[in-house]
Amino acid sequence: MLILGLVSHYTGLGAKIVSLLSNLYLGYQSTFLGSLFGAIWGFVDALILGVAAAWIYNRFIEARGIR
Repeated sequence: MLILGLVSHYTGLGAKIVSLLSNLYLGYQSTFLGSLFGAIWGFVDALILGVAAAWIYNRFIEARGIR
């Protein structure tokens, strides 16, 4: 998110993707500050989804009796 925002800011590449993602993540824009907001949102989003995926994985492992 950070790199995409910065590349879009300095070169214009990926501006449509940043525009699309800005509908999902508040404050995400093709600016330096907007890229930081996007990086924070991306980190939080990945953290939540990663914890959920690990929890589901561990439930499947326990159900199969592997542990």
